[in-house]
Amino acid sequence: MLSSAGIALVTLTTTAVLAVAQGCTSNTNAHFNLQAVYTKAPPEGPTSVHLQILHVQTVPRQSWQVLTAGSSSSYTSEFMTNGVLSGTLPSNPMQRTTGIPLAVGETPTFQSLYPYPIGWAGYCLVTTGATSQLAVSGQTDQWALCSNSTAGGRLDVVYSPTSNHPHYNIATCNSVSIELIP
Repeated sequence: MLSSAGIALVTLTTTAVLAVAQGCTSNTNAHFNLQAVYTKAPPEGPTSVHLQILHVQTVPRQSWQVLTAGSSSSYTSEFMTNGVLSGTLPSNPMQRTTGIPLAVGETPTFQSLYPYPIGWAGYCLVTTGATSQLAVSGQTDQWALCSNSTAGGRLDVVYSPTSNHPHYNIATCNSVSIELIP
């Protein structure tokens, strides 16, 4: 289809529901909050911390966010649709940020722009009893909170931390599970 200016327009529609990955119990959930629960709590701190999607970079018409236990954030509500993790602003539910591909050793990153990006459909939930945990490929045990040396020591979520990373020292990372709080 061509616009009135002769520019090709592409319209994508889908009604397909993605299959839930092996080991997962769901890939869709309504609004919730996330908390990191330490596998082995630090002796001088809490056993869990609230997580949020924090704005870290903006250029014209788009911005990026990361999942962190650090500073306060305006993205205080998350949701998942067909494995895509997203965040919303309570004051403006139409303003949302969408998860982009996650790599081993990296922090879950989100992008805000319009039209909304399709998002990375690699997240899922694993539910045991009354507890639902965030997972990738059915694995809930690959998360850690790491002190980000390039962001003033902010505690960022990292998926499967690696040695010699430019933003954190693996020795500062603490294993966590990420639980959904309805």
